Amino acid sequence: MNLFEKLEQAITEEYEEGELPEFLLESLYAVARNQQNYAGKEETVELLLSQIKDFELFADAGCFKGGFDTDDLKKTLALLEG
Repeated sequence: MNLFEKLEQAITEEYEEGELPEFLLESLYAVARNQQNYAGKEETVELLLSQIKDFELFADAGCFKGGFDTDDLKKTLALLEG
């Protein structure tokens, strides 16, 4: 399984478990399903994958930030598009 297949699988699993918000799905799947558009950006795709696997909807709540939240995913998606 390549990096982009792992990304797609992680997106699906996290969404089905109720973690990922629906409004991010289109952008996330666009990365996973368009490998040719992200050639040379594999390190950033790997970062996105790790953020999805450690995603917590309320990661920024409380004293200590744990995991990654929607802002983290948005920033990484912006890096991939830039």
